[in-house]
Amino acid sequence: MLQAERQTNIFKLIKEKSFLTIKEFEDIFHVSSITIRRDLKELSKQGLIKQVHGGAADITSLSTSFEPLYKTKLYLNFEKKEAIAKKAVEFIDSGETIILDSGTTTLQIAIKLKNKRFKDVGIVTNDIKIADELCTAEHLEVIVLGGILRKFLYTLFGSFTIDFLEQIKVNKFFLAADAISKENGISNANIEEVSIKKLMIQNSQNVILVADSTKFNTDAFCRVCGWEKINSIITDDKISDDYIKFFKEININYQIVSPVNNK
Repeated sequence: MLQAERQTNIFKLIKEKSFLTIKEFEDIFHVSSITIRRDLKELSKQGLIKQVHGGAADITSLSTSFEPLYKTKLYLNFEKKEAIAKKAVEFIDSGETIILDSGTTTLQIAIKLKNKRFKDVGIVTNDIKIADELCTAEHLEVIVLGGILRKFLYTLFGSFTIDFLEQIKVNKFFLAADAISKENGISNANIEEVSIKKLMIQNSQNVILVADSTKFNTDAFCRVCGWEKINSIITDDKISDDYIKFFKEININYQIVSPVNNK
């Protein structure tokens, strides 16, 4: 098991159990206490857990400006993201130009797009991981937005990014989110990305929110938009009935997918 994957699984276990000892982690992952302590230290530095004597505990109330590192986000809820991406590709038609927001869910959409033989599809993104994934996709036209690199998160932002976005119009925007709630709509942990997302929304004919169920009923530091800006939602089958009822009330198209867990 890769270090990042193990750390993600440690984080999941702590969220489920609230507290585990070093010995319990050793037995589960079959690694040394030194390795576990190193993993816990890394997760604690990210603000994901709290290290305590002999083990680790859950942090039940994270800061609204908190954002995990990319390598951790990559493995979190992977099956859900993959299922969402599979459905998202069905929304794309030949001849369209789309924007893929930065993030690990939209990265899965890019991976799925490589295997679809669309004609004349253009993809705009400010995510260099997505650009790298699509670098060998000869059937897709990829436009990478310029800007300042957010280190460790592979996202471009800043005046160069905004200047380019102000000049374009696209058919569809696949929007990722850090947090989603009925009251505040879509929000993001990082203020630098919000102006980028707002322009992407403004210059897209259709906005499709792609987010797994764990993002719902939470709020982050900066509001991106209200529900009136969202045309469609793709999420997984762990979404609460309250939110499905809410989608119907506000007349938003929604798609519920069922992840396949291969583990």
